[in-house]
Amino acid sequence: MRQWICTDLCAGESQLVAEWCAMAPGAPQKALSSWDPYYDRIVEAVKTTYPELSAESHDALLASIRSNFPETFVGDTKAVLGLVMRVATPLIANKRRQLWEANKASILPMIREAMPPATREFELYYTTTLLNQIFERFHPETWSTVDEIPEKLKGLVKEVVPTAVVQIMTGDGELRDEELVRLYKSGYEKCKTMLLERYATKLHDLAPRIIYAKNLCPSMEYPPQFAKDVAQEVSLKLLQKLGSYKFDSKFETWVGSIIENEAKTLGARKQFGRAKAGPRTYISFEDLERELADPVIPIIKMREHREILRKVLQKHRAGSIKDANSTDAILFRYVEELETSEIAKRIGTTDSYVARLFSDDYPKLRQVLTDDFGLTGTEL
Repeated sequence: MRQWICTDLCAGESQLVAEWCAMAPGAPQKALSSWDPYYDRIVEAVKTTYPELSAESHDALLASIRSNFPETFVGDTKAVLGLVMRVATPLIANKRRQLWEANKASILPMIREAMPPATREFELYYTTTLLNQIFERFHPETWSTVDEIPEKLKGLVKEVVPTAVVQIMTGDGELRDEELVRLYKSGYEKCKTMLLERYATKLHDLAPRIIYAKNLCPSMEYPPQFAKDVAQEVSLKLLQKLGSYKFDSKFETWVGSIIENEAKTLGARKQFGRAKAGPRTYISFEDLERELADPVIPIIKMREHREILRKVLQKHRAGSIKDANSTDAILFRYVEELETSEIAKRIGTTDSYVARLFSDDYPKLRQVLTDDFGLTGTEL
């Protein structure tokens, strides 16, 4: 360690540095009359500033500081500390980089082998990223000898790579949404297409759920069609604004905020300039039950009616597992326009059970409507 520190110093162009290096152990020594009075403070400064140094590195660093110590140095403890840092910091950093460059190729096969299949087409990006993360933990100056480097590097690979993989992959073995954005911003245009294709399907699930949960559909709009219109607008926004995602929340959360904003904007645009709504159209629970059995979804247009139904369904969901299933079935039919067979698949049951959910639970819903809102099915 002592030899590589002195060698690095001699590689500089400064004649003064070269002269100091010549004063290292083994070279003819000049009288350093001012060294002895400061020795104890220098040793303490090294221990305080670099407490993790190995014994060999510690001794080599002291030798280099002595070689760099001005013959007529005068200063307090702060000046001593400054001298130590000026000498030690670049020496340690340069040697660390030198040893890294000499040894990093040995761990590349391990890194490549540990990379999941979904990352293989982005191998250059991920090997570079993982090497940088490993280098952050690479501190040979704290190890006993340079002979430890190969085994230490293997240990670092085993520490860093599995953790990094968990952070970038989903449980299904795909790259996370956020990672696709990161790759896109790093120059992989293909990842933008991959992400948009993924959300082409996802938006048609997210949009109606958010619109329903936040009651964002205008009173005169057909909710399923409105949700489709919003999803289309959001698709265009993602195409245009993907680069503005800043990773300060989950990507899906960010998309959800866009859905909400677009629903509000589109709703206002659709209502702008319209005449006041005419007479209310009423629908009873009996009519709703009959229409839910058909492919045609009923239109409950009035905002206050939808809000009442939302509260009724929320209370009904809290009753039991069966009540929760029937609530889901109604939402799947009304919000997502799903057929009975598809609803059965979503809930994990049979078509006949879904039919019973619709028929058996409407009396409960009517009771909640009467008890909590003072209304009957025919009044809604």
